Amino acid sequence: MNKIEDDGRHRGYGFNKDVSSGLFAYYRDLDAAFTKEADPKSALITSKAISLCEKWIQRRCSDRTDGSDPLQERLISDNCFDLLLQTLIFASRSDGKIDKEEHNSIISVLKKFANEEDMYGVVDTMLTEELDVRKISSKILFKEEAKDVYFIAAMILQGDNFMERHFLELFAATLEITPSLKRKIEIEASKFVNSSQF
Repeated sequence: MNKIEDDGRHRGYGFNKDVSSGLFAYYRDLDAAFTKEADPKSALITSKAISLCEKWIQRRCSDRTDGSDPLQERLISDNCFDLLLQTLIFASRSDGKIDKEEHNSIISVLKKFANEEDMYGVVDTMLTEELDVRKISSKILFKEEAKDVYFIAAMILQGDNFMERHFLELFAATLEITPSLKRKIEIEASKFVNSSQF
């Protein structure tokens, strides 16, 4: 995958706090125990996804900055977070629903990188826009990031139904991941997710 240059625009996440969000409004109406119940599997996935995102930030910062430009570093951090969040949401939506574990992973990532109330607009867009995986691939700068985002999707999706399998096939092709590498990543993701008993 060729290195894709960022356009340098800093979108930021300053959205109107009074705007309602489909994701948050929906889950506020559910039993509190649903969203607060300990979920080791989603915690494991979230921890791994966040560590990969932090790796992207470090790589991009070392490649793009000399450590003396906090605004540039903030832009890089925001772009990497945007890539992670869109990967999580698109993969979670691929089978037509966002289940409890997927929801918890998304919320945990939001809490790690941004205030929930500042993300209403971004989250709502990702929840309702067309599942065009090119929107994810266009944000990738390095080949390792392509492998990482596919690994994240493979952790979330085990290919249990045709919609998940279709999404993974299309995602791998768009990321220019070969069939053999695709299978290798999926095996690694499955082993990782199942490394602990839930």
